[in-house]
Amino acid sequence: MKGKDPIGQAILEFAATGISEDILVESDVIDDDVIPSHLLLRSIDEMPEVEQIAIQRAKGNILDVGAGAGIHASELIKRGHTVKAIDISQGAVEHMISQGIDAECVEFLSIPDDNKYSTVFMMMNGIGISGTLDGLKQVLKKADSLLLEDGILIIDSTDIKYIYAEEDGSFWVDLNGSYYGEVKFRMSYKNNVSDWFNWLYIDQELLKEITHSVGFETNIIYEDDGHFLAELKRIG
Repeated sequence: MKGKDPIGQAILEFAATGISEDILVESDVIDDDVIPSHLLLRSIDEMPEVEQIAIQRAKGNILDVGAGAGIHASELIKRGHTVKAIDISQGAVEHMISQGIDAECVEFLSIPDDNKYSTVFMMMNGIGISGTLDGLKQVLKKADSLLLEDGILIIDSTDIKYIYAEEDGSFWVDLNGSYYGEVKFRMSYKNNVSDWFNWLYIDQELLKEITHSVGFETNIIYEDDGHFLAELKRIG
């Protein structure tokens, strides 16, 4: 396994051994956290409600973006969908291919516009690949180019304003700084350490504003304690 692919190594090792070990997640604004590797290969019954709802809402020919170990793709295939899965983790893609999933190691923005999809599926805070608010507009425009006329984009995100909460219930945010949901992360698994990368968490109102500016309407179909699931359709 090459370096700088901690997620891929964690997936492959858990698939091979069944032994769950922690992935360390570091951030510039959020306390360090860990992801047990077994969660990357959870079954449909182990998935939270938001993921189960997203799977139910997906339709037709699906592009699963940031597919990880392919847990959503596998379930969608079981339900009769045709699925193309992509991820930037070579190890994750290797695992998906071993499971019979049509998977490719490629950046979302690099996908040719030749194939069109009924659903672009971006779960596990998948819209975070946008990195920044400007990046979000690029990702939305790319999704638009890949969707059929009546296609949908399914995403989830989290409003992380709670990180900046004061004891009196107010919020401290630097209005002169970047958007508070623009975060940097780094992941480590054993000695396999990723580079720092940009990630985006976005609140519902700003998401609606930005999506509308690029021709989508946003319908919030699930929310729980700041985490929400949204379905985007073209306006008109």
